[in-house]
Amino acid sequence: MQDHIKTQRLILRPPHLGDAEAMRRILGDWDVARMSASLSHPYPLLSAEFKIMSMQAKRKTGLIYAYVITKDDDIIGLVDLFRKTTSDPFELGYCLAPEHWGHGYMSEACQSLMDAARSTLSIERMIANVWHDNPASIQILEKLDFQKSKAHNFAFSIARGCKVKSYTFENLFESA
Repeated sequence: MQDHIKTQRLILRPPHLGDAEAMRRILGDWDVARMSASLSHPYPLLSAEFKIMSMQAKRKTGLIYAYVITKDDDIIGLVDLFRKTTSDPFELGYCLAPEHWGHGYMSEACQSLMDAARSTLSIERMIANVWHDNPASIQILEKLDFQKSKAHNFAFSIARGCKVKSYTFENLFESA
């Protein structure tokens, strides 16, 4: 995967330690953290620094391709493809600072990442998981041609401190 992905309005690039404070601010926002399974609330700077170092290490093994989303040189969100093992399908993950919601930035960033992944990686399918009470994320996935599976799951949300009903979405496409 390339290091920089340009869209009409955004630039996606790998995160570095200098991004930790911006990531802490975004990932520590309650409205962002509660829609993730893995984020704590509050979200300390040390957690952001560790997350960046972990993403950098896992990129080298092909387990994650993470990007900060920048607009006019400001970090406004994150988007990534990740998997637990190299035989698992990639999962699409994303978050955006609330002040940037409703402008189409996330759909634009996700589509560009998916296009880059299709052209550089041998991917046949991609998945995404979303909480049942996140209609904006569901709308983004549907716009990106993901289909919701019939079944639902329950997964633990660290920020919420409980299990939450979730849906798995899947996007099937031919290998590049």
